Amino acid sequence: MITRFFKGLLRAPASVAPESEPAQDDPVSFATPYQSTFAPGPINPDDFQHQDRFRVDFEASANGSILYERFRITQTAGYFISLAFAPSDQITASQLSDILRTKKVLINAYDEDAVDPAPVTLRKIMAVHACSMDEANVRLWEGVNDGSFVYRIVDRHGVIPLWIELTKVGEGSPQLIFSDVVEGIDVVGQIIFGDGVFGYERNVTPVILEPGLYTIEVRTVQDTPELSMARIKFGLSHGFAA
Repeated sequence: MITRFFKGLLRAPASVAPESEPAQDDPVSFATPYQSTFAPGPINPDDFQHQDRFRVDFEASANGSILYERFRITQTAGYFISLAFAPSDQITASQLSDILRTKKVLINAYDEDAVDPAPVTLRKIMAVHACSMDEANVRLWEGVNDGSFVYRIVDRHGVIPLWIELTKVGEGSPQLIFSDVVEGIDVVGQIIFGDGVFGYERNVTPVILEPGLYTIEVRTVQDTPELSMARIKFGLSHGFAA
């Protein structure tokens, strides 16, 4: 699954936004008319308080919410732009988990545009290749890793698309890393949300960042009422070696 997820991984710095493509766990890109409305003005390094990772409150369930953050990166590494969710007095951890664990099926890559593609299953792989279940399982994960098999979302309940513009600033002209709509699908695990409360983290998109100062603007593009009672944070997590 990892190979498919990092296909087309974003790397900074870059002078233009790279073309992105759907990946495993389906961070989906859309053509958007959005443009940044923020003019940061002169760069003051003291304003870049976040370092390497951060997590801040964000009303991600409401359409039109906007977030603007400054942060610094001290080492070249892979990071995840992510959302974190925690239960509240109005929604339990079990209810939140049910919403966040998006249903999806595995299909052949050439069926991505099909209206009703046939799911890829171990039983079908066994029948096609006349192999054992163990060998079918190996073939299945090989197909996921090399992109032959991809995931299609069956139920979009709880999926939050975000328009994100990430820019490296400092000496010289600002360098646009990317400006696109992306959406994170799978929950990657439990986290300490804050104040000893456990929550869930969902990766939105991976990006490789080099040392420097960055600004990030985030906007929600739809209402997600099923998550309106959850506590939500937006952040940057240090996730993998570059």
